[in-house]
Amino acid sequence: MITGGWGCGVYNGDFTLKVAIQWIAATMAGKQIVICPFGRKEKLEETGLIKLLSDMRLDGAYRLLMVAGDLISKQGSKGSIADVMLKVVSKGKF
Repeated sequence: MITGGWGCGVYNGDFTLKVAIQWIAATMAGKQIVICPFGRKEKLEETGLIKLLSDMRLDGAYRLLMVAGDLISKQGSKGSIADVMLKVVSKGKF
């Protein structure tokens, strides 16, 4: 499956969140996914999100996404969802 950044600003325009959701959905459907970042390739590579998700089991990726989303919504954590996910993993809180 080939996809890009859909949503026209949904999720505060957080492209990395869209990528995580699409990756989880494709994995659940048993499909490979190719992300077309349309000018955001370097930014996406810098986050390390693809590597992080690729190294995780599906249930772990989903739980990590929920933990990071909770930190952003309830505690006001700053940065993209990928930034928060990586912080959670690096601090050993997941």
